[in-house]
Amino acid sequence: MTTSAQIFNRAVYLSKENPEIRMHYVDSIPSSPLQEKGTILLIHGFPETSYQFRHVIPLLTRAGYRVIAPDKTGHGFSSKPLSKTHQQDLFTKKSLANDIHKLITEHIGIKDKVHLVGHDIGGLVAHAYVCQFPDDVASVSWGECPLPGSTLYETEKHSRLLWHFDFQSHNPDIAVALVQGKERMYFKHFFDRLTQNSAVFTPDVLDFYVMQFRQPDALRCAFLTYRAFEADAEHNHRWREEKGKVRVKNMVLSGEKSFLAPDAEKMANEFYENVRVGLVPDSGHYLSEENPEGFVTECDGTLPVCFTCRSYKTECAYDFNTDRRRRPSTAYVDALEKRVQHLEVFIREISRGTGVDYNSVLVDDVRASPQVTDISFAAPVVNHDQFRHRTDRSSSERSQAVGPSNECDNMTSLVEELSQVMSHLRVDVGGEVGFFGPSSNLNLVEDLPRAPSSHHMVNSQHGAVRLPTKNESLSADSDDLELESHLLSLYWTWKHPFFFLIPKALFLRDMAQYRRTRGREGTKYYSDLLLNAILAHAAPFSRRPDVRADPNDPASAGDAFFARARSHLDAECQTPHLTTVQALALLGSREAGCGRDKGIGWLYSGMSFRIALGLGLHLSCEELVKKGQMLQEEADARAMTFWGIYGYDKAWSAYLGKPESIPANLHMNIHWPEVRLETEYEPWTPYYENTICAASQQSSPAHSITTAKHITAIQENLGSVVHTLYHGKSQTLPSDYEHLVSQHYCRLLSWQRNLPSFLRISNYNLSTAPSPPSVLLMHMLYYAAMILLFRPFIAKSRSKLLTDLSKPRALCISSSNKILMLTKVYKNNYSLQNSLNLGVYSLFIASTIHLMDAATTSPPFAHPSHAHAKLNSAICFLKEISETWPSALRCLHVIHSLIDKHAVPLNGPDPRSKLVQGHNSKAFTDATSEFRSDGSQPNLPQTMSAPPDSSFGSLPHTALQPSTADPQTLLGSFPSGLNTTTIANPFEAQLTFEFPDIDIPDLSDIFLEKSDFGLGFDEANFRI
Repeated sequence: MTTSAQIFNRAVYLSKENPEIRMHYVDSIPSSPLQEKGTILLIHGFPETSYQFRHVIPLLTRAGYRVIAPDKTGHGFSSKPLSKTHQQDLFTKKSLANDIHKLITEHIGIKDKVHLVGHDIGGLVAHAYVCQFPDDVASVSWGECPLPGSTLYETEKHSRLLWHFDFQSHNPDIAVALVQGKERMYFKHFFDRLTQNSAVFTPDVLDFYVMQFRQPDALRCAFLTYRAFEADAEHNHRWREEKGKVRVKNMVLSGEKSFLAPDAEKMANEFYENVRVGLVPDSGHYLSEENPEGFVTECDGTLPVCFTCRSYKTECAYDFNTDRRRRPSTAYVDALEKRVQHLEVFIREISRGTGVDYNSVLVDDVRASPQVTDISFAAPVVNHDQFRHRTDRSSSERSQAVGPSNECDNMTSLVEELSQVMSHLRVDVGGEVGFFGPSSNLNLVEDLPRAPSSHHMVNSQHGAVRLPTKNESLSADSDDLELESHLLSLYWTWKHPFFFLIPKALFLRDMAQYRRTRGREGTKYYSDLLLNAILAHAAPFSRRPDVRADPNDPASAGDAFFARARSHLDAECQTPHLTTVQALALLGSREAGCGRDKGIGWLYSGMSFRIALGLGLHLSCEELVKKGQMLQEEADARAMTFWGIYGYDKAWSAYLGKPESIPANLHMNIHWPEVRLETEYEPWTPYYENTICAASQQSSPAHSITTAKHITAIQENLGSVVHTLYHGKSQTLPSDYEHLVSQHYCRLLSWQRNLPSFLRISNYNLSTAPSPPSVLLMHMLYYAAMILLFRPFIAKSRSKLLTDLSKPRALCISSSNKILMLTKVYKNNYSLQNSLNLGVYSLFIASTIHLMDAATTSPPFAHPSHAHAKLNSAICFLKEISETWPSALRCLHVIHSLIDKHAVPLNGPDPRSKLVQGHNSKAFTDATSEFRSDGSQPNLPQTMSAPPDSSFGSLPHTALQPSTADPQTLLGSFPSGLNTTTIANPFEAQLTFEFPDIDIPDLSDIFLEKSDFGLGFDEANFRI
């Protein structure tokens, strides 16, 4: 039941004898006293005030609690007493606790026991409160600060992590003088460094805290609370000696990602009995602001009680010592059970002695397992011939394994064509023989248009960008340097986080050195070839005419830089270096995005892979580093480059449906670079054409190494799926492929399950602080891998190879829906102009499923109107991406051809409007045609945004009842530009969310279907 509330902002004088102390507090009271479950007292930390609890107060009140959140003496809107003779005594935690106790018992008049919750410095005050007034406390939850007097405090108080303890306490006058006027920078340092997600501290939030600490004497009072730590330690020791350990029900509360979390329980055990540990998930230091819902779940003042016991008012036994980790999903458990069943069948076959070389089969199977890391010889993942000749199961076993069919009998020829797994030679429109594998989808049409010749291959009459001589780089002209800086910023923002190939800091350092010495000193991490490869790849992200060889043709963006790179290529390939590998990989990737992946793109990528192996990037450098023959930075750069091209190779293999170039077992001895704080927490900020970052998009930690690891892992999984299913030797899949599919399915689910919290996709973070583009693209690739894994088994000819016959199609449809959702999130927050060409691939894979769905007219999957709307959306997205990457136009051509070839019924708006039909070079971006004879645009359904009360996850978003706060009780000034009504009741803010509108069909009703495999978010509550 939702409980409305009345929220008051009040201030009282604590004593007539001492009018110097006035305390401000927030009081949130459930509207129905009968529903009140008790009082929770929230005590804030630094550099915060009671405002830090703005998100959790409504949640706790709705749960039935009265919530009181005071500003500690000297903080927020409370008074700032500075008695010259007893300054420090006023700010001991004992004194601060006394002030709050007087507020609760004498002025508010609460006689029942309260539930104490203290964060940071507030946790120290909560400890002093329970030590002095144990009979007035029902429970205490505190944490995120070393307790003065504890072993942890004594060992860490002078450490680098807690440097501000000494800075703020030794001489507050000097500290105040240094920080005053620079409060924003000082506070932002803590918010950026100690959080899991610093985006929660928006400019408005930071402005509010800065305003409160710019009040006269506010900083000095805050710093004096630190100066009192030694006195606090004496008080804590004395209380423990006199009264023993605290026996009140307690919990030490920490953020899951906080550096204090590992030692929290040990610290609490020194002062408390029966310590319970609470970890707020997906949170660093600032628990209540980073994860309000998790904070409320952990710090609820009562013991957890199930609904049944609460309804019948019976005692609920709750075991705190049980494992509270999240249980695996049902789909994950089912997949593991199937895997075990197949292995049991395999063992039984061995015992029968059928004469099959099972040793070889077992080696292949073990090598495919992600847990094995010590098998260094090369072999394919599975020996198809051996599996093909394995003894068949009896007819009774087979019928039992297959089970009844739920798939519709009227599969169209389109479904069969999209489900094929074998590659075939084909002749293109120019008469050239070649092939694209089925995982590319480019094998589906014979008349695939040729990509336009780039302007660096033909004589351009425009001459917009002067091509340099062989040894010439960008000049020192200010316009050239400004353009270079602009393109580098675009590259570091959009390409680098996903294609983690180049050590940015080393590259920039060596580039500066190279230019400072005019190339007289050699550099390891910079070359003109690499610079121009970066600029060529970044140019398509820009709409500036000066990056184009033809100012009127967006498809020529970056051609001049490509030509500059080629002018350096021959010389570099004579004596290749690390930068040669990086540059060739970038050139190949750029050409793929331009649709030239069959020739020069494929060639340059292959050269990159071969040179990398020739340089031994796949081998460990540990011994050379130990002997002093190589610096650690070079070893890290080599490892970073290897992992970048290794993942690129796997994705490239799937992208073109061609065999991989780097064997899967070559990475056994190479480790990822060590995660360092300066790179892991380097801020990532969206960079656009003319501005850095809109106000709504703030910096967030890049988590570069961690993100790159998981991107490479999903690329490896994708490559493994393609290698196993699409590079076989026979047109007919062997019956044993079910256990291979279950094996890959387990790997994919395991990959998703093992993602750290900041890389997961959830409704909550999509609605508050969307994931960075690299994370969105990573999840799109995950769902593309799911589709490629199960798409072959949608065809009726292979439907009996899997026992659960309805699952392949359902999984593919659900995964394609997720790709559309994530693409929309990308569009709304970052613009598809800034998407990577690999995003085209994921969207193309999803489009085949929507097309397949539209072609199916039989139950239970017949939803043509839904399929048409989704296909229409995918086409809109592909057209928008094609402005950056022309390869998307080729995908649109394939979709158009398949619709015509298979006569897909279009009962709704024609989703093929403006699809590519021409094959000319410049017309490759301009050659679009209408499918309606009158040239009119098809009418699209009106777009709809999510209603204001749309919920994401289980976090309530319903606004509170109007505040009854009296603005006159707020003693303090508000900053200009702030709405005083909002500040008077700041806890109503950010409780509603509306997804931005876009000009594509509304699909909100389509995604109400539930998927049955491990999803990262609840699609039923997500509207596109």
